[in-house]
Amino acid sequence: MRFKISIQEDNGHKRLLTCVAWSSTEEIYSCGEDHLLICWHLESGIAHSTVVTEFPNDFYPTDMQWHPRSNHTASAAKTSSLLITTADGKYYLVNKNGRIEKSIDAHKGATTVGKWSTDGSALLTAGEDGLIKIWSRSGMLRSTLVKASLPILTSSWSPDCSMILYSQGGNLLLQSFNSNSKPYKVC
Repeated sequence: MRFKISIQEDNGHKRLLTCVAWSSTEEIYSCGEDHLLICWHLESGIAHSTVVTEFPNDFYPTDMQWHPRSNHTASAAKTSSLLITTADGKYYLVNKNGRIEKSIDAHKGATTVGKWSTDGSALLTAGEDGLIKIWSRSGMLRSTLVKASLPILTSSWSPDCSMILYSQGGNLLLQSFNSNSKPYKVC
């Protein structure tokens, strides 16, 4: 099977594209250094783009992900949240229309990772400061799960939300939510 997409218009990004996220099987969102949030609709192998919003000039996104429950029901899609992390240490919850619903100071230095838990009840952020923080869906800090000496550039929830996988330098580590456990080095 070959996957072929054509771009019809010239409504794309003019500068570096830094993050993308699926909203549904026919809809992709992208954001980059041009401060644009663009929605791409895939129809019959052709991508049609629409600029959703232009963020402020100091908005430099590093990661983004749609809330996992946004695809389940039509009513949930109306209240779905796009989690966007930025180079200034913040994370944002943005609605489908591109309006910033919440802005949270999360890290010193860039917030490099933002991931919703698989059940959508929480989110994690990781940053250049070597911290991984767990937040409620509404933006309240629940805990600082990891305090590392190096920046954390990638992280992910386990499917059952009981552990976090993250990288530190050349190491891959697992951290359980059990408060007494130490990170387990995978490689």
